[in-house]
Amino acid sequence: MEDVNKTKKEEKISSKRKVAVSTVITTIIVLIILIFIIMLCKQVLIIKGLQNKISEYIDSSNYSIISTAYDGNSISYDECFVNGNKYISSTNLLDREHNNKTSTFSDGKTINTYIESGETKIAMLNTDEGAPSKKEVIDSLETDSFGEFIYMLFSAKISSAKCNGKDCYKIENLKTSNFLYTENGYNTIYLDKETGLLVRVIIGDSNNDSKDSIIDYSYEFNTITDEDIKEPDISEYEVK
Repeated sequence: MEDVNKTKKEEKISSKRKVAVSTVITTIIVLIILIFIIMLCKQVLIIKGLQNKISEYIDSSNYSIISTAYDGNSISYDECFVNGNKYISSTNLLDREHNNKTSTFSDGKTINTYIESGETKIAMLNTDEGAPSKKEVIDSLETDSFGEFIYMLFSAKISSAKCNGKDCYKIENLKTSNFLYTENGYNTIYLDKETGLLVRVIIGDSNNDSKDSIIDYSYEFNTITDEDIKEPDISEYEVK
């Protein structure tokens, strides 16, 4: 009889231990799920907050965008000044052997392209083929579908960082239609916390860090005048 009671007592203790272990495991799993959900909600709030801020600039008709790209031994310096229908957009490619500049000017009716390569200057009228296009203010976090947004939400890593003197959100492993990537490629962007504007893009290859390209951006709004958008003197160019 005593052995039977002892066995029942041990079974009760074992059962309680199992329940306790099960409760602990369940609690841990629930906590992990809750933390994951909270982190996702935080990312959604950050992304939507940045998109709301950048929306104030998307439809701007008076602005400038200047970008500087560092890629290996070359530097590309791009400028675009916009005032209503008028704009001038230029690309300057600098390396050890070349100093090339291509500009596109539009008064809202015609588009002319100007190419400078060393001592050679060529003007191509009424065309922008192969020339730098008008730069637009973009929403770097825009997605084409809800599915793409969810994919971005799960794949991107968001943290705070300083970049070019600005308080930014650093978003790693960004994969959207605005940022195409190769099989081994990755994108890291820095967005200004205050404006949502793109501050820096790093385009890299996970198999070769030396192939990383860095592009820095700066902006001005509502300060551009026609003096900033002057068409090059066509008399200095050979017209083709």
